[in-house]
Amino acid sequence: MENKLKYILDILFILLVVGCFDDEGNYSYIKISDIELSGIEKDYRKYSMQDSLIIPVTVKTEYDKSDLRYVWFIYKGSDMESVDTISRERDLVYPVVEDEGEYTVVLKVQNTVNQYAEYASTNLIVETAFSRGFYILKATESGGTELDFRSEDGKMGYNLLEKVLENPLTGFPKVLAQMMNYPYVDKMTNRKVVGHALGITTEDDVCLIGVKDMSLIHDRRTLFFGDNNTGKPGRFFRGMMKEHYLSGDGCYSIGAGDGMFGQQLSTGRFAYPSSISGGSKWLVYDRASWGFMYWDEEAKRFLHVSYNGEVTAFENGDGYYKPNDIRDELLYMGVSHYAGANDVYAVFQAPRVTERKLYKMKITSGSNPIDQEGTKVMDVAMKFNYASHYAICSYSSPIIYYIVEEEGGSKLYSYSFVSNKEVLVALQGLPEGESINFVSNRFWGAFGDTKYKFDYLVIGTTAGQGDYTLSMYEMVGGIT
Repeated sequence: MENKLKYILDILFILLVVGCFDDEGNYSYIKISDIELSGIEKDYRKYSMQDSLIIPVTVKTEYDKSDLRYVWFIYKGSDMESVDTISRERDLVYPVVEDEGEYTVVLKVQNTVNQYAEYASTNLIVETAFSRGFYILKATESGGTELDFRSEDGKMGYNLLEKVLENPLTGFPKVLAQMMNYPYVDKMTNRKVVGHALGITTEDDVCLIGVKDMSLIHDRRTLFFGDNNTGKPGRFFRGMMKEHYLSGDGCYSIGAGDGMFGQQLSTGRFAYPSSISGGSKWLVYDRASWGFMYWDEEAKRFLHVSYNGEVTAFENGDGYYKPNDIRDELLYMGVSHYAGANDVYAVFQAPRVTERKLYKMKITSGSNPIDQEGTKVMDVAMKFNYASHYAICSYSSPIIYYIVEEEGGSKLYSYSFVSNKEVLVALQGLPEGESINFVSNRFWGAFGDTKYKFDYLVIGTTAGQGDYTLSMYEMVGGIT
């Protein structure tokens, strides 16, 4: 007890002695002030090698402006290792030279006296002359496939494949697919890169075209390793984690993106297809599971592809309608995302029968995907049974459009999945003397992006002389 008391007294003595010294230090105190930055928009869209990124910045602070230092940085995606300094001025004036893609631009404003810093960032979407507009896949008079382009400012480019490949693709056109962040080897630099591409398939041929400069990434000779490309072409499609190519051989897959999840960049070539063979151009996407469902035209069945490219078959299960061994001909397949439903519809034609069948399905894995109650044989009196083209309304309304040849010309009809009624759609402004030969609902609305969202019914007409007209009608609840 005595030792403990002595120890406590010693500590108090030390504290008292220290407290007796005068603090004669000469300190200078710097006031910490806020730095408020404004004038920087959320995102910018610029053309590579054509535009400059100009950002005038307003800086509000109590610091002496002469003590502030400005540094602008840029990096692609989430690749923080590729950060470049692009300016040391307050207001940014930067000629954009980056390749097509999405970049982050960061401004750092720092007080050089006390090192206090403030940051602001924005998104830079770098595009090329071919990035924004409409691509049109068309049949040539000789039965081949060509590609036209209408830019956002209304300029037309015709027969691009002839310029890229020297000749149109052989075979009637099937599918034009948008392949985001496709990996490939840049022929100019011989380096592995990623970029947006167009995946084109015809009845006989296939190719990948880079959107950046309309250059050939792969044709059928270079797209595959070895001789694993004998199957009938189906289509390209992009999954969440992988790029896919679907053919009669099955589903091919490679890693997508710029090395995400730690994988190495690919050359964009496919090796081996899935163990389950079969495919076609008819494929739909489920936003809930990130999976796909497609039609195997060889075995006459539906198959499922998971988000990582695994192909599985469906079980027949109970019910009259089965997903396997369907002996009818598939005419159309599409998905309606109306009210978040993700309902799949398929139109079948049975041999020597007028009435067509309308299948209703859900994209699942394993169990029978067919809605037994929602699947039906259409009434014999309906125009639906004589349609030449079909198109689902993607988001605005639970309906399907179709073209019917009638006396006096072609007409557009719609059928409601809710009311089960068929309606003639009145279209204003179509060119006189031209017949309707194409219908599609083109919807775009990236997550969180409202500025560039659009929803149009696209009607294609022709006078039958190798020309065409595309008319776009803004959608309001599925009605133009």
